[in-house]
Amino acid sequence: MSHLSDLTTPYQKRPSLQKRIIQNITSSEEKEVWDTMTVRNSKGEIPYFWDVHFSGESVAEQVFSSCHGLVQAAEHGLLQPNYNDEDLEVFQTENGKFVNVDTATDEGLKRASKLNLAKSGLADIITSSSPHPIANQIFTPNNPGRMFTILRHPVDRAVTMYYYLKTATWDPLYNPKLITMSLVDYAKSSSIENNWLTRFLVNKPGGALTKKDLILAKELLKRKCLVGLYDDMEVSLAKFDRYFGWTDGNSIDQDGEDGDENDSNDKDEETNKKRRTAAKAAASSSSSLAKTTTKTEIQKCRKKVINTGDYRHNHPDVKEGSKEWNLIIQQNRFDMELYNYAKLLYQVQGEQIFGIV
Repeated sequence: MSHLSDLTTPYQKRPSLQKRIIQNITSSEEKEVWDTMTVRNSKGEIPYFWDVHFSGESVAEQVFSSCHGLVQAAEHGLLQPNYNDEDLEVFQTENGKFVNVDTATDEGLKRASKLNLAKSGLADIITSSSPHPIANQIFTPNNPGRMFTILRHPVDRAVTMYYYLKTATWDPLYNPKLITMSLVDYAKSSSIENNWLTRFLVNKPGGALTKKDLILAKELLKRKCLVGLYDDMEVSLAKFDRYFGWTDGNSIDQDGEDGDENDSNDKDEETNKKRRTAAKAAASSSSSLAKTTTKTEIQKCRKKVINTGDYRHNHPDVKEGSKEWNLIIQQNRFDMELYNYAKLLYQVQGEQIFGIV
């Protein structure tokens, strides 16, 4: 994922937490990835939201649209009235502003790549569940992506998926077999996902996973991704806002460094900025969304969206240590270790990037 920017900042402020993380790493190969952490050089970067399904992603995307008024490139692009296949355009829906691309399919990514989505500057955020195709097809050295995500406990995520897929008749992923299948049987079947997080990070959809795959997944998460947690949603979304400067326009950068952009790229950036401004103005002229402009208004909006939540998560919980719980854990051993690692990363990034001790 070379076209996704690294995160960098030295560990200095809290040696005790650093020691805990190092102790959680078992091999010398893995320890090497902890030499540095990262902060942002925003020149030319585009926020890339790694969409981990059933992890609060729909709530986050609603906050991006309703509270921040951001233009998203996601799976909604085909909803454009009088869909234009030849050009990139920003259009308005009741759920926000979107670029007319579909980042959820291979065909959609190829079209977005052909039309230079990243270079166009039309999208404030590009969203996709597939980091490797996005990195390889959409982002470029001059227009890299800055990856961020929200992660949820693998068991909770699997349980939500089970209840959703057995009832969502409108969704192409609907599985009628689950109607008569218990959660225990689901956890034993081939229908349940197996270590989805790890597999998508290392680009290994099938076959047996190894310790090396887990090491690589941890390294990529650490070096490439700003981590948010479903269990700390409000703080996570506030961190994203501060990091990217959506509210006040001041993102967290590497001491104001501009990177290695040349004059020609600066001119391209200025051209893209003008094009983007014009496209957004056209889309905004028909906007029905209430505009939230102050920090207080945005905080209230964010809290309201979070409190409304995601209806898909309204289902019975699974008790830790139960048969269902343990069977799901067996299917997600690598993801459990990766998730626990991500929780430590969340603490470290909070301290090193945001000054949260």
